[in-house]
Amino acid sequence: MCENKLIDISSWQSGSNDFVPIGKRIKRVVFEPETEKLYYFKVPKDKYPWEFWTEVISYQIGQSLGFNTNS
Repeated sequence: MCENKLIDISSWQSGSNDFVPIGKRIKRVVFEPETEKLYYFKVPKDKYPWEFWTEVISYQIGQSLGFNTNS
């Protein structure tokens, strides 16, 4: 499980959105400057707040079953 801490990514370089799947929400890809690790974010929409929780639950189930899931 990941450590819970707030990180300001506002100055991180944005990556290409060419590979980001189409869906209901805006996606953002950023690179961590020190490690060049890629992070993928979905911006929640107020209209569909339940979608956030279905993805959190899906992640937890996948992890508990041993699947390699996005965190």
